[in-house]
Amino acid sequence: MKVIKKGEEGRTAVLNGMNEVADLVKGTYGPNGTNVALERRGQAPLITNDGFTIVNDVELEDEIENIGAQYVKYASRETNKTAGDGTTGAIILTQAISNNTELGGLGGNEMEARRKIMASCDEVIEKLDEMAKPIKKIEDIENVASISAESHKLGAIVAEAIEKVGKHGSIQVEETDGKTEAFVTQGFEIQKGYVAPTMITDPARMRADYKNVPIMVCNTAIKSMEQLGPFLQRISAQGINKMVIVADAFEGNTLQALIIARLQGQFSALCLETPGFGNRGEEEIIDLATAVGATVIEKIEEATPEMLGKSERVISDADTTIFRGTVDTKERIALLENQIESSPDKEWVEGRIAQLAGGVGVVRVGGATKGEREYKVLKIEDAINATQAAIEEGVVPGGGLALKEIAESMTDGNILKEALMAPYNQIQANGTLKIPKSIVDPVKVVKEGLKNACSVAGTLITTKGAVADKIKEDD
Repeated sequence: MKVIKKGEEGRTAVLNGMNEVADLVKGTYGPNGTNVALERRGQAPLITNDGFTIVNDVELEDEIENIGAQYVKYASRETNKTAGDGTTGAIILTQAISNNTELGGLGGNEMEARRKIMASCDEVIEKLDEMAKPIKKIEDIENVASISAESHKLGAIVAEAIEKVGKHGSIQVEETDGKTEAFVTQGFEIQKGYVAPTMITDPARMRADYKNVPIMVCNTAIKSMEQLGPFLQRISAQGINKMVIVADAFEGNTLQALIIARLQGQFSALCLETPGFGNRGEEEIIDLATAVGATVIEKIEEATPEMLGKSERVISDADTTIFRGTVDTKERIALLENQIESSPDKEWVEGRIAQLAGGVGVVRVGGATKGEREYKVLKIEDAINATQAAIEEGVVPGGGLALKEIAESMTDGNILKEALMAPYNQIQANGTLKIPKSIVDPVKVVKEGLKNACSVAGTLITTKGAVADKIKEDD
């Protein structure tokens, strides 16, 4: 059965849901922001001020209001995906723009209001780019990391990790019973993520995380479960109940059968598509197989357990997968180095060499309690993402000051003028009355937050009516 709300009633309900989530999150913003406790069944509550983590945990009881909550999630999720930080700022901007009914032309010209929002957004982004200043020194990197992590000590550890792996290197964060430290281990990364969200094992971070797992590397498609099944039965008989499977495609009933097997607790598989295309793809598959110590499987029916590779840890999100604790790749690197001069694409070969030779940074986070460790993990992840974004595109005055400065330069009547003040005003409301000049924000984080806020708010203000499935009491 469907729940329907029309016209202004529908718009109001959707906006109410958006405001419910935004009001929950915005109290966490800035250095004096507070935390939110999230219930986790069977586990200790998670105490956090990470906007992305908080909104992902929210489902509203009212079906139509929940649509508005999902819109806020989208703004947060896209900002986290593209910039890795700044999700709370994106939520605050989404709310401020969506509630700006005076200048929006609502009540008859919503589409024109949306066009004005997007046009003004483009102008603000241009001004942010002009305002940005590059960062290069380790002191600047440490400063950005410290601001995001809310700790000079944690900021120094993040800066150390980034210095070890380089500005484009991969860094993972995990809990430990020992001290907080950074180190580099052998690793390999591909630009492919899990093929289905049902394979996620860590919902808080929206990723799949497998430890000490065998890896099957194929340069062909798996056409059906009937084709793969006999091999899975053989390895299951050896006590193997989890595996990473890399293949060109998962066709027929393969994916569905593997998902059902995982849900039933029989066998857990992380499925990834092979990197690259054509001849290049074949070479990149060999690179991956070399890194994990696997034999490339060309015929699924002829696969044996001895062909499997292994990795100490495999972490996969929607876009990338990192294999950590891989094998020695010196022979493969030497082979590629001999090919550089004769290759028509030297940069491609050099990139593969760097990928095989490069390590993966790891920050192990200690703390007296699990709650403290989980809190620090989220802060360090934000700090890593923010710092890498700052290195990539530079920084602007932080604490909402960059957007405030741009707003003050706008003429009265600009549709975003008032909304751009919202991040600065919220930090003031949360108790930070004076923002030091040393506080900076990565310009990429500010831009991505603004773009996603304008996109979501521009859609919200054009909504007049909503339809949702009625939630049953037993749900």
